[in-house]
Amino acid sequence: MKKESKRDKSRAFQPWQIMAGMAVLLVVILVVINYQSGVVATVNGQRVYRSEFDRKVIARVGNQVLEEIITNILILQEGKKQGITVANSEVDAKLAELKQRFERQYGSSTILDEYMAQSGWTPDDLRTFLKVQIITEKILKPKIQIAEDDIVAYWEEHSGEFDTPEMIKASHILVATEAEAKDIVARLKAGEDFAALAKEKSTDAYSKENGGSLGYFSRGDMTEAFEEAAFRLAVGQISEPVQTFYGWHVIKLDDRKAAQRATIESARAEIEQILVEREIDKLYGPWLAELQEKARITKSGILGGQ
Repeated sequence: MKKESKRDKSRAFQPWQIMAGMAVLLVVILVVINYQSGVVATVNGQRVYRSEFDRKVIARVGNQVLEEIITNILILQEGKKQGITVANSEVDAKLAELKQRFERQYGSSTILDEYMAQSGWTPDDLRTFLKVQIITEKILKPKIQIAEDDIVAYWEEHSGEFDTPEMIKASHILVATEAEAKDIVARLKAGEDFAALAKEKSTDAYSKENGGSLGYFSRGDMTEAFEEAAFRLAVGQISEPVQTFYGWHVIKLDDRKAAQRATIESARAEIEQILVEREIDKLYGPWLAELQEKARITKSGILGGQ
């Protein structure tokens, strides 16, 4: 449904980094669970056996996962050494920020939960990941100073990115045929609850459990036909069936927000955070290398590889 957000993706600790880690972990889990003999390919009659394939995947990907675990331990140990504490409320705030970024970039914060479930991550795994981020920031941020000139320069180059366009909040019920959509419109006009019908009838797995809600979006975020129909509605109004590539939609407008022009003062905190995260990115590699150099790390070699 949603197109990718145009917002700045240069900031540190973006959701794609978590997704990359989850994807790596998922490969390892699938290989271990599905380990079995068999032929996965033939090359001019020569067989490539599943056992050889799995062994090499585990050796390569397994070592990458091990390095991530070692890195987390090193940073947690360094935080303890420096007397840095992380309150549960700080992790909660970081998690809320992450979900907001998913909402903005992918249209739904529930995608994070779905990726976690598919990749074998538990809520505790994610909280540990966020705790490591917080410790890293607390250690490196005091070494960073952002000058006023840097803030002004960033504002002058990116000011338009901080404007808030007109936004609407809409819900929808997606079905396969026009006849189904018309039936849903009739049931809504007869007084049935939109959210309940979305949970019962919608084929959009991302929104149905939220009563069909798609959250807030602006022009350019949705497919053209859907967007045109949604922006024409008044708050509380329900559309007639709308066809897109995905199927037939019944749309309800939940809220509307007027466009707002940003100022450097309204954007200052976000700009400063962007610049701080960029500087943390620069400091992170050398700092981690220093931690690794000072640490006593031994690997059993059971995973193979390097």
